[in-house]
Amino acid sequence: MKNLYLAVAVVAAAAAFGCAKKAAPGAVDFEVIVQRTGDMVTMQSARGADWKEAAWACKGTPCKFIVDRSGVMGEPAKDQQPSGFAFSVYMTKNGVDLKAISGANWQSLQYSCTAKPCKFIVDTAGVRGSSN
Repeated sequence: MKNLYLAVAVVAAAAAFGCAKKAAPGAVDFEVIVQRTGDMVTMQSARGADWKEAAWACKGTPCKFIVDRSGVMGEPAKDQQPSGFAFSVYMTKNGVDLKAISGANWQSLQYSCTAKPCKFIVDTAGVRGSSN
């Protein structure tokens, strides 16, 4: 009986370690560093984009724009499709709501932006603060 419990424990452990999270189909390796200072949002692409730096000027909050491999845009035209990775950014007074359009392992995220300036990193896996 002791051997049976040991065998079950070994199989369960192997199954747990074998279930590491893999990239979703269509996921793109990207990382964007975002900094918000007042109504100005600046971005740096660490990887995965065709651009190195981009910016978006908000006219107060709420403010919405889209970031993708090609750059930053407002609402795209109906025939315009974002390229590579793409996510929408909805800036509010105290935070940001993100919604994946393509290329991410997440669907929607929220990040609290109480520090001034507010700096965070968005990548294939999610959002996190930035200490730099």
